[in-house]
Amino acid sequence: MFSQQRSIVQRPWFIPACAAFAVVCWIATAASQSISRAPDSSAASFTLSGEIPAHSALRATAHYTPSGSSHRCNYPPALLQHDSAPDVQAFNFEIALSYSLPDCEMLLSEVSLVIDGFHGEQHALRSSTSGGVIAIRPDMSPRQKNGVPGFPASGAKEYRGLCSWRAVWAAEGQAEARRLECEAADKDWKVASDGRHQRRPGGAVSRQQLAGKTIRMTLRMAEPAT
Repeated sequence: MFSQQRSIVQRPWFIPACAAFAVVCWIATAASQSISRAPDSSAASFTLSGEIPAHSALRATAHYTPSGSSHRCNYPPALLQHDSAPDVQAFNFEIALSYSLPDCEMLLSEVSLVIDGFHGEQHALRSSTSGGVIAIRPDMSPRQKNGVPGFPASGAKEYRGLCSWRAVWAAEGQAEARRLECEAADKDWKVASDGRHQRRPGGAVSRQQLAGKTIRMTLRMAEPAT
C-alpha cells in the first residue's frame, strides 16, 4: 500500500527542534545584550584608589542612570561593582563615566563604597558599613558649582575616613558582637566631636572635571580611646 509522505511540520522531531532553536536564539540575544551593556573601555573614566585597614575588604558600586537627552531611553538604573582583592590594603579601580546602550547613554551618577571589617577569633566575624559615597553632579557652569569644589592642580582629590569598632549587645553565651562604623575625617584626621552628625567619607564632584582624574579614599582605624 502506498504510504502518504508526511510534511516536515508533521514529523515528530519538528516541534522539539524548533523549541531548541528558539532557546539557542534567546541565549545568543541575551548574551549580546549583556555584552552591549558593558562599559566601553575607551570611554572617559577616572581612577578610584586608596587604602583600607587590615582585615577588611572594600566594594565600590558605580551607579548609572539614563541620560535625559537620550531618546527612547527606557532602561532602568544600572550597577557595576568593583571589589578589592582579599588581604590587600590598597585598591585601584578604573570607573567609566558613561557607556552606551541602543538609543541611550548611561551616565555615572554616584559611586558608593561598602567596607567589610573582620574581627573575632581568626577574624571569622564580619560587620559591614558605608565606606563613603562620591556623588557625580551634572555638568555645570562655574556660577552653578556651589558647594562642588574643583580638583587641585595635581589632578588628584583625597577623601579620608576614620573607622572604629563599636560594641553591640550580645546575648549571654554568644560571641562578642561589634559594629564597624566609619566617619569622614579632615586633613588632620579629626572628626566632628559633637556626636550629633555622622558624616560619611566622600563628597561631590563635577562630571565635566572628572575625566582622567584620580580620587583617593583613605580609610584608617581610629586609635583606641585612652
